[in-house]
Amino acid sequence: MSLLLLFPAPFLSSFRAQHSSAANGKLGANNDRLSSYLQTSSLELGYGPGSLTPISQQLPVYTVNDQLWIESNYNTAIQTQLTASKGNILVNRTIEPSTAAELYLFTSSLATSNLTLGVSGIQSFSVPLQFVNPSNSTIGPLSARYSLNKGDLLGSLTSPNLSSLFDIQQCLTNVSSSGEAEVSLPSTFGTGFIGIDGSPSAPTAEISLQYANALNAFSFSYELLANFTYMLPGGSGGTGYTNSEVEVARSNSVLVLPGAHSSINLTLSDLASLRNGRYILRAFFENGQASQEVQTSLVLKSISASSWFWLGSCQELKQAGPPTISFEANLTGSTVEWPKFLYLMYQVVPGVESFTNVSLDLNLNRVNFVVNSNKMTLPSDIQVSSDPSNSNSGIESLEIGSGGVVYLITNGTYPAFATFAFSFGGKTFATDNVVFQSPDDDPTGNISLGELLVAATRGSQGIYNATVTIFSNSLNTSVTEQTNADGIVDLFVPAGSYNVTVKIGSETLTSTEDVLLGVTTQYAAVFPAPVNYTQDLLLALSIITVLGALGNFWFRFAKRRVRKFSR
Repeated sequence: MSLLLLFPAPFLSSFRAQHSSAANGKLGANNDRLSSYLQTSSLELGYGPGSLTPISQQLPVYTVNDQLWIESNYNTAIQTQLTASKGNILVNRTIEPSTAAELYLFTSSLATSNLTLGVSGIQSFSVPLQFVNPSNSTIGPLSARYSLNKGDLLGSLTSPNLSSLFDIQQCLTNVSSSGEAEVSLPSTFGTGFIGIDGSPSAPTAEISLQYANALNAFSFSYELLANFTYMLPGGSGGTGYTNSEVEVARSNSVLVLPGAHSSINLTLSDLASLRNGRYILRAFFENGQASQEVQTSLVLKSISASSWFWLGSCQELKQAGPPTISFEANLTGSTVEWPKFLYLMYQVVPGVESFTNVSLDLNLNRVNFVVNSNKMTLPSDIQVSSDPSNSNSGIESLEIGSGGVVYLITNGTYPAFATFAFSFGGKTFATDNVVFQSPDDDPTGNISLGELLVAATRGSQGIYNATVTIFSNSLNTSVTEQTNADGIVDLFVPAGSYNVTVKIGSETLTSTEDVLLGVTTQYAAVFPAPVNYTQDLLLALSIITVLGALGNFWFRFAKRRVRKFSR
């Protein structure tokens, strides 16, 4: 796949000025030779035998560890000579007809960026080539600033050199290396994932199947792809650059069977030499009914060590813009999950990658205050604050979250100290001194409290939304809560004597309760059941009806008796 990139005009102007001026000047007196190479399709250049293209179409831009491959389609042998900008010869070689050969291996010791490939034989012409050494375009020292916001770490890193780079991507991670890439099994093939080891330049690779559950047998293979840039020939000024996704390595296909197995070895074939930077790993799943592709990304950290870092392991992976790089990371998890490193990947020129691994050196700490050592988070009625009467040694910033969690950034001097005050109803009842021994230290602080449980009921039913006011006689302060659907207010409070008032409309019940540390004190506010006038009225009507019926019966009976005697 080939994509014409329209880079910003200032960038292209700068890129051409830096990397093309010497070559263009050298060829300025040889425009006939230049036009000859533009018209020929008999000579092909590339990064490997699988990436050769005619020089009349595009010219590879090379970097460290790239190989210059050449193939001649002339019917006789030709002579080639690669020279640096000052005329020193790097290599001479005869190229036989229809033969692809490696002409030169680019190393970091090459000091020039402008090269010329001279060709002589049936035709004689010169081809301008560009070499880019990423070490000449490093980010340099980064100035970092960190702050805390609602349990999140906010980071900001700046460097003047960032402005000269582009396609900057950042990856937050808690580890310095992640050598195994993971690709998830498509649902039609199974569940879990396949792990792929991080030695892309080794002749063999290994896939881990420990967490892969295949539904049926399927074949598996993968390939590595990288973006390479080509200069588009168009005279001494050039016309632009094209960016191509090139396959640089490919594995054989292996059969994965259902059931338990730990790993399978694969054979890797290199199609082009590897370079540092970002890659796409594309995995292929296939059985008799379906085929599917799954891809992930990684960065090759070291060519010599053949190790990569799996970018799918990042806590955050997003684009960043110069001259400031910012990130945000949540700190609610374990301290081992906190970000420790920031991978910055970027391009120094189109298609030429580099990266840096920045140690964040956060000096970040956390303390969790719990109730009575039972790991229960601090209730909302107990407030935590940094004690203003004591100086906090070594603390640069501090944020108090909900549930008694406090995050701190120190100045890097350990042990660091912080003093905290705890209040109920706005009145301080205790303080605690916390010592942090090292970065990521995550101590637990204990606050001793008693429990006061108030239940408002009428008959056997709890009363919802009753107003409960709890007044501390020792602290001379109070808090007010509403009962829940069960008629309950359950508070953890400092030890002491409390006046409890429960109110429903115009009805009020009060009590004085003594609360002890670690003990639950209960107060049942039982409101009397209201008079049921409807039931009493029905009873009265029933009695009247019965009496009326009896009276009517007696009247009729008496009337008959009177008539009988009157006869």
